[in-house]
Amino acid sequence: MVSNILTTEDSIRIKNKLTTLKSVIFNIGEDLEKTLDKIFSNQEKESFKEFFANNSLKLTNNSDLNLGIEKILEEIEKTPTAVLTLAYVPSVYSVKKISGLINESAKQPIILNINTNPRILGGALIEYQGKFEDYSLVAPKK
Repeated sequence: MVSNILTTEDSIRIKNKLTTLKSVIFNIGEDLEKTLDKIFSNQEKESFKEFFANNSLKLTNNSDLNLGIEKILEEIEKTPTAVLTLAYVPSVYSVKKISGLINESAKQPIILNINTNPRILGGALIEYQGKFEDYSLVAPKK
């Protein structure tokens, strides 16, 4: 499920959805599919189900459902974050490309905390695990 989380905004959104699901677990009964459809997008729902299958957890068992949600939340919390500062707010396509490059370089999923700085003319500033790299061209101060 973490593979669907590219940014800190995604992380917050998914955690909120998982918290919502957790709060209605005992009222789901046979309406699990409908409940998942109300809470998650199709891609998120499939990723959620895949996580349960890969961890030998049953969606029909309330204790497994609760355990799975807790495991996903824990996995999200353990995923490292990189701060990326750009000159602009990137498109979804750009975020996916940048995330793919960073994840490939780090050899693990990384959640991006994306900031903007209008002084940057091109490139980016990257902060990850206490290291700071400046790959930007910045306009001089006036």
